[in-house]
Amino acid sequence: MTDYPVGDTVVLQAKYYNESDQLIDPESTPTCEVHDSRGRAIQTNIPVTRVATGTFQADFVTTGLSKGSYKYLFVTTFEGKPSVRDGDFTLKSV
Repeated sequence: MTDYPVGDTVVLQAKYYNESDQLIDPESTPTCEVHDSRGRAIQTNIPVTRVATGTFQADFVTTGLSKGSYKYLFVTTFEGKPSVRDGDFTLKSV
C-alpha cells in the first residue's frame, strides 16, 4: 500500500495478462472507481486512459478527502466475463 498526502493526485494503474503472462487489452476500456475503508463508493466513472497494451491508468484527485485507507477497482470484461483489478492506497495528513 502506498501513502500519499491528502490533496495529491494519485495515479491508479491496472494491467491485464493472458494465460501466457503477456499483456493483453480487454474487450473495452475498464471503468475505475474508488471506495473508502467501509466499502462506500467515493467516486465512480473516473476517466481511464490506455497507456500501452494491457496497461490502463486513472488520475484520482484526493482534494477534500480525509486521511485513511482507500481501495480502487478497475472493472472490464474478457470473453464476456467480468474482470476486476484492485489496489489500495493511504492518504496521510500533510
